[in-house]
Amino acid sequence: MERIRHTTGLKWILICSILILLVSLLLFAAQVYFTHVEANSLTEGCYDNGGKPKIVKTLTEVKSFQCNE
Repeated sequence: MERIRHTTGLKWILICSILILLVSLLLFAAQVYFTHVEANSLTEGCYDNGGKPKIVKTLTEVKSFQCNE
């Protein structure tokens, strides 16, 4: 009986760990996506105004942006 309780606890730890990992990956993917959308929006706005964009970004953030007209 003690062994059953022990393996049940391990299963819960494994399930919770996998769930935390999946949520973390989902949040990271969302951040990467929204950084991409932000960079595209900035550059398209610059082109619409007749400028030439200069953008520096990482995977998760736009570090700097300039629109040289």
